[in-house]
Amino acid sequence: DDPGVLEPGGDDELRREVLHPGAGPAADRRTVADEGQGVVPRGPGGREPLAVQVGDTLFALRLLEALIACRSVTPADGGCQALLTAPLQAAGFTCESLHGGSGSEQVHNLWAWHAGTQPGPTHVLAGHTDVVPTGPLAQWASDPFVPSYRNGQLYGRGAADMKTSIAAF
Repeated sequence: DDPGVLEPGGDDELRREVLHPGAGPAADRRTVADEGQGVVPRGPGGREPLAVQVGDTLFALRLLEALIACRSVTPADGGCQALLTAPLQAAGFTCESLHGGSGSEQVHNLWAWHAGTQPGPTHVLAGHTDVVPTGPLAQWASDPFVPSYRNGQLYGRGAADMKTSIAAF
């Protein structure tokens, strides 16, 4: 049971896990201090340690797998925004859907923001979840919309540009 060796789950399992973050057993939730890392992130005002789940990296990986499974060929969203909205809202973000373009060129964008408790600079992370068409499927070693692991690498449409970055945000 090496936690570093991950096998992709089915689409329904991935969506359930992404849409309901933190639903795992309490034993899986430990703070950085519990792990002896020496650095304890603090919440607003430096009072309370932030709960950092040991599974945060696993959550990002599962989110990435679910995003890859979305057939989000431009201009289609393929369900990516719904996958991103749920965990963002659970983390305190306000999410708004923005629409641009017209007809077959209409695209939908997700704008998410987290109101701070103190004045300061605004940080913007921008990205996209749409992908270009796959081209001939015969040239793929596996279905481009099924996350696949080969030789320790994750393959799938959008894994390099830019669904991995979005999952890591």
